[in-house]
Amino acid sequence: MLCTKIKRAMFKTFGAKSLPEINDKASKSAIEKWKASTAISDCKEQLWASIDPHDPESKTYLQVIFEMTFPKKEDQENDLLLHLTTVVVERMLDPKTGVNMPPADLKSSIEVKLLFCFNPKYYLS
Repeated sequence: MLCTKIKRAMFKTFGAKSLPEINDKASKSAIEKWKASTAISDCKEQLWASIDPHDPESKTYLQVIFEMTFPKKEDQENDLLLHLTTVVVERMLDPKTGVNMPPADLKSSIEVKLLFCFNPKYYLS
């Protein structure tokens, strides 16, 4: 359910013109074609960029997706929810993965993000 909510927020944030929607039940070839499109690579490049590059206060696409998915302030302070959002969006825009996210894959991806977040020494090695 959370993954679906995050995906909806992602499609809404980028808009249908920039990011055409794909059904979780689409065929493997349809998913591969969707993931290979320039729209997906463009959105992946913009994920960490400001929505309005002329406004220094502008939020990134990922921030907007996160805040749209979790509008409550206490949820926005939850690192686990932020990492979950990041993992779901990055996997959706990754040409090497499908659009469905098995719980075990999500869990391991989030664990890796948390490891690097809370153990900065791993960045230096």
